[in-house]
Amino acid sequence: MMNPFNNSYGGGGTGSQVSVLGGIDSGSSLPRRKKRPEARPKIRTACFDDYERIAALQIRNGLAAKSREEWIGLWADNPAYRLSGGNWPIGWVLETEAAEIVGYIANVPVACQFGSRDLKCAVIGSWVTDPGYRGYSMIVLNSVTRQPDVDLFITNTAGPRAEPSLRVFRWSRVPVGSWDRSCFWITGCLGFSRCALRRRTDPFPALIAFPLALGLWCGNRFLAACARVRRAGCTVTPCPRFDASFDAFWEELKQRNSKVLSMVRTRATLEWHFQGALDRHIAWVLAVYAGDHLTAYAIFDRQDNTRIGLKRVRLVDFQALENPEAALGSFLLWMLRKCREEHVHVLECPGWPREKLVRTGILSPYCRKLDAWRYYYKANTDELGNVLGAYEAWAPSLYDGDASL
Repeated sequence: MMNPFNNSYGGGGTGSQVSVLGGIDSGSSLPRRKKRPEARPKIRTACFDDYERIAALQIRNGLAAKSREEWIGLWADNPAYRLSGGNWPIGWVLETEAAEIVGYIANVPVACQFGSRDLKCAVIGSWVTDPGYRGYSMIVLNSVTRQPDVDLFITNTAGPRAEPSLRVFRWSRVPVGSWDRSCFWITGCLGFSRCALRRRTDPFPALIAFPLALGLWCGNRFLAACARVRRAGCTVTPCPRFDASFDAFWEELKQRNSKVLSMVRTRATLEWHFQGALDRHIAWVLAVYAGDHLTAYAIFDRQDNTRIGLKRVRLVDFQALENPEAALGSFLLWMLRKCREEHVHVLECPGWPREKLVRTGILSPYCRKLDAWRYYYKANTDELGNVLGAYEAWAPSLYDGDASL
């Protein structure tokens, strides 16, 4: 199948083609220049006053820049940052003698739970360096990994140029999921076909798009006929905001998943994580209740590829206390209908193994190969690293790292 996707699937809002934090693949490769710049830039801790120069760095390297308010909110509105009393480096910059910022990496604190342990986790992203200074990009990553008071480092937007650097610093692939693949459903056959053809040099693309769309539509109908569709599933309730039921849900979830590493999902943390997307109406929170008791939820967000006009929705997070397959199938069916109503071309589930999605009994998804394994982590102690090497210790999602911030 033709691939109209941008393989970098991190990120937040409509029009974003990269992670909102920028991902860690832009300028993060090992040096390509034969000669380093004559003037060595200095490395220092970033501060909020650096916003304009960091945003300019991101833009000139092809990354999306958040507004000043949203960027500062990654820390100022972050419950984990507040808990630190502000004693947390927001990142590091490379700065020239002329006070120009030519390199940057973000360092966002996230609280996580593992058994009875409260862990300090650093989510890294927006690793970007100007071409003339990429010989010094490893210094920036080294500054992150040398933080003494961090238990765990995470990114889920790694790309092919970043992987060699991460391996140098002994980062590991998360042992669960298919983070080098992405499953998806085509919800707008004609729009998808047009986007696919924009990436090719076929003559008369408008004429080709119609028969291609018809073929996709017929394929979807055939797969739907073969699938065991569970129409009598769970009742899905859209939630405009997070309420107190999410706090009760988190307390029960962490008790049940006491042997699994879990990013904190309190009401306050979820509001911080998704507030910007909810305010822009590019995120959906769906819930299943038993009476007043929240038993499952799913969070989807919009992540379009504006370069080719692809309209896309992703499954960011899914958690369930009971009947996970029925709940997930109901959430996906709800969102498939929503995508068709709003003329979205694709519903995507990055990192999800195809067999888990097939077990929900809905339309079988397509799959595409990504250009890198996206989800990497590094434990700060051998003890924690050995424990996290086990399959049973993980339940990863796009929520964990910078892909959905």
